[in-house]
Amino acid sequence: MNDTDSDIYSNKNNLMHIRATEVAGDYETEFDQMFVDHKFGSHLVSEIPHPSVTIDGAPLNIYFSPADHIQSALWPLINDAQSSIYFLFSFR
Repeated sequence: MNDTDSDIYSNKNNLMHIRATEVAGDYETEFDQMFVDHKFGSHLVSEIPHPSVTIDGAPLNIYFSPADHIQSALWPLINDAQSSIYFLFSFR
């Protein structure tokens, strides 16, 4: 979700609140590459410490584009859908 008035009240956005120190560490690692090391786009390296975590029994995989090759992870999930995909999002 984009935290702006137009996105909060006008656009159909999604927001997920995740309380997990492992996930926060993954985002911190990724943001450090961008805003401390000044690496963006193809210069980013996939080095997140917790690419897979389980929260309240639910598995969660963390991907950052482009370093984690998200398309290759998503296509099998999309192709295996039996009838519908209810929720799919990405950050650009």
